[in-house]
Amino acid sequence: MITERVQNLFDFIDFLHSQVGYLLSKQPLIDKVSELEKKRYSLSAKKHYKDSIEYDKIKSDIDKRFVTIQKEVIMPIKDKITELDIADISTINININGHSDLLELEKNFDKNDLKVISIAKNKYLEFKTKIRFIHFLQLFFGNLDRDLIKFFDFFEDSSKNEFEAFEPAQINDLPEAIEQFKQGNLNFYLPYDFLNPSKVTQDNLEVLPPQQPKTKSGKETRFKLTSIVEGQAQTTQEYQGLKKQIDDNGCFNIHLGNHKVKVYTPELALIFVSKELPARNIDTGIATTINGWDYLKTYIEAYKEGEQYFENEFKVSPNTLYGANAGQYVSDIHSNFFHVKHTGVIEGWSYVKRNYLITITYQAVKEYGYYSGIVSKVEELIEKYHQLFVTFDKCEYGLCKHNTPPKQAEKKSKGLKIDQIAIIYVYEGNQITRENGNEIAKQYNHNSGEKLFQRFTYFSSIANRKGKPTPCTPTKLKNKIELFESIVPHLTDTAKQRANDEIQILKTIFESEFQ
Repeated sequence: MITERVQNLFDFIDFLHSQVGYLLSKQPLIDKVSELEKKRYSLSAKKHYKDSIEYDKIKSDIDKRFVTIQKEVIMPIKDKITELDIADISTINININGHSDLLELEKNFDKNDLKVISIAKNKYLEFKTKIRFIHFLQLFFGNLDRDLIKFFDFFEDSSKNEFEAFEPAQINDLPEAIEQFKQGNLNFYLPYDFLNPSKVTQDNLEVLPPQQPKTKSGKETRFKLTSIVEGQAQTTQEYQGLKKQIDDNGCFNIHLGNHKVKVYTPELALIFVSKELPARNIDTGIATTINGWDYLKTYIEAYKEGEQYFENEFKVSPNTLYGANAGQYVSDIHSNFFHVKHTGVIEGWSYVKRNYLITITYQAVKEYGYYSGIVSKVEELIEKYHQLFVTFDKCEYGLCKHNTPPKQAEKKSKGLKIDQIAIIYVYEGNQITRENGNEIAKQYNHNSGEKLFQRFTYFSSIANRKGKPTPCTPTKLKNKIELFESIVPHLTDTAKQRANDEIQILKTIFESEFQ
């Protein structure tokens, strides 16, 4: 018997088949973006400024083209997936909702079903034959192929397997999936239990329980995440894959049982999907590895606490949202989301979208989980009452440090200090030399081109920008953070991203050292 879920799958196949001609017209654009992405991933943006400039240039080109692909190719397919309830594609662990229904239909079918199945099979075969894989949805289509090809093969009349060329391979973990993607192999799927922590086992196959290592004094052991601090983790394919999902969807979703949580930075997502992440025990100085699964339960529990806190403290009736106090309510949410210092020097609940851990403890993971749960609730509110929050991310409440009128900002730029000028030139990818140093200094009412050149040379080092000051005191580190924050309004959008990334690292260092 053909159930509703199976019929939805067949309706989805009808939709894909009807779009073949249209999708073929978009294939050149998709191929061009794929070519640019391969070129972008080949660059070492974290290691050399020229690669960083080229990386940003290619990313800008991709972003412009991707707007069209997103609107004209991806969203219509995603909308149809949602409309027919084919799968939840907000998570990397995608399962087709009709999977068990297809298995049941193989056991219990009647003659009237055979013609319907044959029509669906032929339409899907034609779609697969004519359309090269749309890699922006490769995880969804890999899992769809896994279920449909096995199902259609059961009802195949001939001995020839017509879908043989399209059969996806099973990929067992995220690193392998990303490696296949980089090599241009898009025909794969992840197993159903991909994100099941009970499958993460020791050599003797005992399930790994969450552990909270302690020092002899009873304090929780702190681990410095060396590969993240030193930037190696950010160059890996695992990281790039997670970053792409977060760039595309705004977060990385993790489903465990009845729990669904969001992770907002690729660094934190990388921790949770890593079994052996390089680290150093801060107390002993010994190099080791950590298992990110050990910290995931803490994150999930705190995430749920954060959601509950927002429900208890900030949930209001629709009458309030559309009443006389609506403006004040949105202002309060805006203030907490962007400005109030809930933890150390970091401003706003939304710090979890900009910052990540470089020193890991269960307490630190708990804080990130808690505020991520709050942020997810704010996002739900914005989505539900979009018109009310249309200017939510604009600082219209007189709270922003850098909310300076254009004329004042222009005047201020003339009063920039030597260090500020040097940092701006570094982030913008412009050179300061002994030859042009005097000329640049004079533009900002300074006399010493040599000093400007020396400071430019100093800040050109990633280690000098991201490292702790000497000696590392709370005041010195705060001053360094404020110096870098002061130049952000003077940067182009592309350069702002680099600056904000490094400011996040400095703030995380402050949090781990002095909180």
